[in-house]
Amino acid sequence: IKIVGHNKQQFSEPVLDIIQQHIVNIKADDLTFKTSSNDKYASLTVTINATSQQQLDALYQALHASPATLMVL
Repeated sequence: IKIVGHNKQQFSEPVLDIIQQHIVNIKADDLTFKTSSNDKYASLTVTINATSQQQLDALYQALHASPATLMVL
């Protein structure tokens, strides 16, 4: 899952909180954080093994509903 938002502290903290609510035992190795070339945007890529389509849908909906995110892929 890739989450895109503005490159601010208000992006990464709420996004990580949402991920931890839906995915148990997330590790640092499962996360990749990058910024755009002009540092305006940031993306967080999360590699997970979803246990069901419902879990994946719930995570996607929670991330999409967050004001911290601009896009969820």
